[in-house]
Amino acid sequence: MKELMKIVVGYDGSDCSEAALIDLGRAGLPETGEAVIVNAADIWPSYYDEEPPTDKIRIGDEAFAFVEEAVDLAETAKTKLQAVLPHWKITPIGSGKGPGPALIDRADKVDADLIVVGSHGKSALSTLFMGSVSQMVLHESGRSVRIARGLKDAYGPPKLIVGVDGSKDSDAALEALSARRWPEGTLVKAMCAIDIKMSLIVSSPLPQVAVWTDPYDKDHHAAMRRIVEAGAERLRAGGLTPKAMVIDGSPTAVLVEEARNWGADCIFLGAKGLGAFDRFLMGSVSSAVAARAPCSVEVIRS
Repeated sequence: MKELMKIVVGYDGSDCSEAALIDLGRAGLPETGEAVIVNAADIWPSYYDEEPPTDKIRIGDEAFAFVEEAVDLAETAKTKLQAVLPHWKITPIGSGKGPGPALIDRADKVDADLIVVGSHGKSALSTLFMGSVSQMVLHESGRSVRIARGLKDAYGPPKLIVGVDGSKDSDAALEALSARRWPEGTLVKAMCAIDIKMSLIVSSPLPQVAVWTDPYDKDHHAAMRRIVEAGAERLRAGGLTPKAMVIDGSPTAVLVEEARNWGADCIFLGAKGLGAFDRFLMGSVSSAVAARAPCSVEVIRS
C-alpha cells in the first residue's frame, strides 16, 4: 500500500450509497488519506473517453442543471463521509459520464488504491445479483474494489474473512487486510474451501501449490492447510489474531454461508486464483461471492 491511501467512492443518494459511506468506518482505513466522491449525472455517452463540457453555452441549461445537481449531491456526501473519516482530505466531484465509467476514469486519474461502490440491490433478487454499476466497476476496473453493504446495527470490533489459496492475488488480499488499521479485538478467519476440483489441482500441483506439498501427505488437504496456516501467520505478523480454517465444499457457498452465520463485516478475496484454474478457485469465486455475500466484499488485485 502507498504511504497515502487514495480511494474513489461512488455516491448517488441511494440507500446503498449511504451504506457505503458508513461502511468505510469499519474498513480499517488509515487515519489520514485522500478520498474522491463521484456522483455521475449520466448525460454523456459512456463510450466517449473525454469528460463532457460543463458550461451552459455548450451543453444547454437542462444538462448543466444535471451536472450542478451531481456536484451538490457529492458535496452532501462529503459532509457525511467527513464524519466517518475526519482527518481525510475529501474531494466531491460531479461527472457527466455514466456512473461506472466515471468511477473507473477518476480512479485511474488519481491512481486510487480502492474503488468503493454500493451493491445497489433493490429487489428480492438483491442477494443474488449486484447492480450494473458495481458489476461494471468490479469486472472492468484494474483496481481493487469494495462492494459495500453496511451491516444494520453493526457494533463491536469488525469480523473479517479472507479467502486463501496461495495465489498472487490471494497474497495481495492478505497483505491488504494486514496493512489496515483495525481496532483491538478485530476477529479474522483465514479460510480455504476445498471441493473435488481443488483436490485434482493439489494432486497435480501448480508451482504456487507445489512448494506446499509433501510426498508423505495422506490426503489432498494437507498442502492447503499449510497454505492457510502460512496466510494466518502473515496476519499475526500484522497484529491480528486469525483463525485458520480449511473446509470441504464449494468456495462460494462456504464463504457466503460462513459470512452469514458469523455475521461478518467484510470478505477479502483475491481477484484471480491459480492461473488457468482460477474459475475453480478465486477467479470466478470473487465475482460470485461479491454478488451473493450478505456483507461487504473487497476484491483485491495485486
